Amino acid sequence: MNNNTKNILLGVLIVGLIGMTVAYAALSTQLKITGTASVPNVTWDIKIKEFAKQANTPSVISGQTNTATGPASLTATNSTLISGLAVGFKQPGDKVVYTFKLANEGTIDAKLSSFSQGLTLNSGSTTSLTPEQIAAKFTSSIVCDPTEATTSDYLNKAGATAGSNHDVANCTLTIQWNEVGTGTGGQASQTAGQDQTFTQGAVLLDYNATWVYVQK
Repeated sequence: MNNNTKNILLGVLIVGLIGMTVAYAALSTQLKITGTASVPNVTWDIKIKEFAKQANTPSVISGQTNTATGPASLTATNSTLISGLAVGFKQPGDKVVYTFKLANEGTIDAKLSSFSQGLTLNSGSTTSLTPEQIAAKFTSSIVCDPTEATTSDYLNKAGATAGSNHDVANCTLTIQWNEVGTGTGGQASQTAGQDQTFTQGAVLLDYNATWVYVQK
């Protein structure tokens, strides 16, 4: 191979190399992405508010004094948890009523995933009862607006009022001593002026409830 041929081939290689370099630079430029992106702040804030005991309503038993006791208010130990609400009862027919609000003060619509409630014997109770006896004698119920039987199924983000869903649900908790099965609707059948003796002494119970909400 003579020198002229070598020079020609070398020139071709150099031109090819320069072409590849330019093409790579162009490709690199085309793949460059510029600009900024941001994610707005979101908050999850479902909570119990304004939990307060109502003045004693009349006894479940007509004409009988309501002697139920309980704290005037309760600070929830968790945003949607009622733990260890101690209520005392002296006789059948006693009833205690609390009102509170379930509020969504966050920026995400929520729906109820699960709800549980129950009564257990307080460690300071002077009367012993088994869980079965507690279930037979005492009941607890929660009613929230507008039409939910137990609690609000949906809590829209703060400020939303779509349809029957509310960002704040007004709720009422009722705990009472019933003599289940002895009267209409499972209530105690005694009336004022009649023999109202019973063998069960005063009892102190703890009420507990838990709401679990998830994104709607």
